[in-house]
Amino acid sequence: MPSRKEKKEARKAAYSALIEDISGDAAALELLARSSNPYPRLQLTALLHFRLASLGIPSPAGDLFAGFLGWCAHTRAQQLPNQLEQALVLRKQNTQVREEMCRDLAARLHLRRLDEAGKAAWLDENTTEVFVDPLTKPYPDYHWWVAESPETAEQWRPRIEEGKQADRRHTRHPIAVEDPSKLAHIVHEEESVVFRDRKTGKVVMIIIRDFCKDKKVLAYANGETEQSADMRRSVRLEDPGKLVLLGYTAGSRSHPLYDWARNLRSSKHTAEFIREHDFRVSSVFALFWNLIQSHLPEEVLAPFELYLSENSMGRMDANSKSRESKGIYMVECGDEYVEFNDAELAPPAGVAGCNYARAIHREKQPQKWAFSWTTSRRKGMTGGSFYEAVYGIKVCQAPNTMIAWMPEHDHGTSLLDYSSDRKEDVPPFAQAGIAFVTSTRLASTWQKYVEGEDFATAEKEWVESMEDDVESSCGDELCTLCLDDGYNCSVNPCPICI
Repeated sequence: MPSRKEKKEARKAAYSALIEDISGDAAALELLARSSNPYPRLQLTALLHFRLASLGIPSPAGDLFAGFLGWCAHTRAQQLPNQLEQALVLRKQNTQVREEMCRDLAARLHLRRLDEAGKAAWLDENTTEVFVDPLTKPYPDYHWWVAESPETAEQWRPRIEEGKQADRRHTRHPIAVEDPSKLAHIVHEEESVVFRDRKTGKVVMIIIRDFCKDKKVLAYANGETEQSADMRRSVRLEDPGKLVLLGYTAGSRSHPLYDWARNLRSSKHTAEFIREHDFRVSSVFALFWNLIQSHLPEEVLAPFELYLSENSMGRMDANSKSRESKGIYMVECGDEYVEFNDAELAPPAGVAGCNYARAIHREKQPQKWAFSWTTSRRKGMTGGSFYEAVYGIKVCQAPNTMIAWMPEHDHGTSLLDYSSDRKEDVPPFAQAGIAFVTSTRLASTWQKYVEGEDFATAEKEWVESMEDDVESSCGDELCTLCLDDGYNCSVNPCPICI
């Protein structure tokens, strides 16, 4: 085990070698000058690691880029090379410009978290409050597929009633054509509504249209959503469209493991590509989480926040497995990249869905509320509407829509007027969005991880395995097939793992 003095000398040797190495490299200096932008910083960090490896010098522990900047500041008293000093001055100037861009974008998106009075005033101005009663019998009916027209029902009937099943143990659910007379309330595409129970006065559902106030940022979020869905394996093959896990999972019930979802369809991606992709995914969910916090009342937010704090949950952090709730996330706005520092990161787990529909169902999650953000919807489409069956509410879908609902209530999504061929579940998608979904086992698996795992070793093992992204089993708690004794996914893959 190296002594403290030996570690200090090793760090000094590493950073001194980097200063000498990149001071004469125009490309590296140009990246340093622009490193207030997330992408040049990622490129420079990769370059620093590569240069140390080529020199046969181990990388110091921790954030290499931050350590390099700190060492440069320490070395200035001894005078840095002129070219390096100039690059650092330019970086400082660019940082000031980007801080102003960050403030402007935060104001446009309304990311500043208001107090309860401010939120109530904002909701009063931007939404309609509607009091509703629960239906005597929920509608649409539990475990029925909903089609909004007879034509859509006939379009999907062959696949729903006779198509090949991903898991033959699942019961086929019947299709029903929506009967509007049985619905208590229909939320049209342009309406934002806060629904409250008439008897208790408590919120039961919130729908906010035009959720993200910047079209360029919305396009960025949707692009990442669609790419994530396209690149990854769906976890519910029995449902139309795709639903892919993002962030951390608790693993399968037979093999609990707190780890980043490893569900890429290809194993040919480089470690650098995966690292950058994970950061972008984490950033979109961080943006979503901060938008939620700036708009929704504590009545809705508190259960989720309590779950995160009581379990000291890690966050969706591009697989760094940090215990910190705050960090960095990036937002793309046209040709510009804006970085939010020391910002609250998203809860650890979520999903992306594209062309997705599901029969009316209910779910058990560790927190009371769930949140979805429809990032895109093709014009002229029918179907894909969201139903809260306990109160008989239909939400007509529209792009840039946020919905908060209680997953323990019967709910589902109607079948899209879209091709029922699985091969058509590729971009451009008819409808896409993300949601926060949390396994009931995630917190307990996280606690076991914190108590029994060495973070540095786990991170090293993950990086070494990045090139071989496809696991021998899907590692997804939603995949029931991997639980069967008849499936050994490294030998006889289940449909999700193929």
